[in-house]
Amino acid sequence: MLSISLGLKKNGVPPYLQRDLLKNDLITGVCFASGGTGYDELTSTISGVISMKEELEYFKEYLSKIKDIVGGNSSEVERIVNGALVIVSAGTNDLIFNFYDLPNRRLQFSLSGYQDFLLDKVQSFIKELYYLGCRNIIVNGLPPIGCLPMQITAKSPFFRSCINDENLDAQIYNEKLQDLLIQLQSHLPGSKILYVDTYNFIAGLIHNPQLHEGRVARKDLGLDLGGGVGVGVGAGVGLGLGGGSGSGAGAGAGSGSGSGSRSSSSSSSSSGSTSSGNGNAGSEAGSYAGSRAGSGSGNRGGSSEAGSEAGTYAGSRAGSGSGN
Repeated sequence: MLSISLGLKKNGVPPYLQRDLLKNDLITGVCFASGGTGYDELTSTISGVISMKEELEYFKEYLSKIKDIVGGNSSEVERIVNGALVIVSAGTNDLIFNFYDLPNRRLQFSLSGYQDFLLDKVQSFIKELYYLGCRNIIVNGLPPIGCLPMQITAKSPFFRSCINDENLDAQIYNEKLQDLLIQLQSHLPGSKILYVDTYNFIAGLIHNPQLHEGRVARKDLGLDLGGGVGVGVGAGVGLGLGGGSGSGAGAGAGSGSGSGSRSSSSSSSSSGSTSSGNGNAGSEAGSYAGSRAGSGSGNRGGSSEAGSEAGTYAGSRAGSGSGN
């Protein structure tokens, strides 16, 4: 929707597997997202969708196509990918499909153990992106899983209240994720890895709908979560890796910043926007606006209208991504 509103794509960012893609589509943004996937390959198997491991293979294929488009110039491909923004949004489906609602992983792991299992997958995924040339990476935290309509309907059909234990689990996971991302950035030279607090942004929509005029934030906890938290850096190629409607597009101008008290920082210029994640039952939604020569820093406690942990950014031409 963002790419349409900015005039980048008349019909939105196309999926990478669309058969009639043009060269310009590849340069200005394609989407690798597969709704219902997750870090855990068992999640994609259960959902019958493309796994994130497979998405990385498509991404490698995409890099080869870009190389052909730029005349075999490897340094130009490197420049494009180094300047791209990668957005990773996954994890909710893993917990819902493999731990809460189905006992698949619950038979193998404690909750804490499964969280650590997923975080190992996060680490491997980010490192693989880094080795493929990606340097600017945004990772969404989990939303308040216990407030998802499907969880409320299944577990609180009469009172229609959020499942507090599941929300607490998401917060604990997010704390671990932030620590991991800080550690990863310190060990991957030249990387800029930013955590986005999806949890508090969506919680703000649920509990303070009056702050979001013109949006239906709560109707008996049937949520409209289409907006998401916005963060962005970069311009040029836009990509989507993961699930849902993750997308990326375009080169941009403009800038924005957010400040925060804890975490790695994000600052970048040049080109690219990439999004990655999963559908997460319609919850992990985010819109991303990239800005050429724009920069942003601050993960936890950053500035945004609904208390989100990341600044919001807008560029005149930008990438967009929503992992749901």
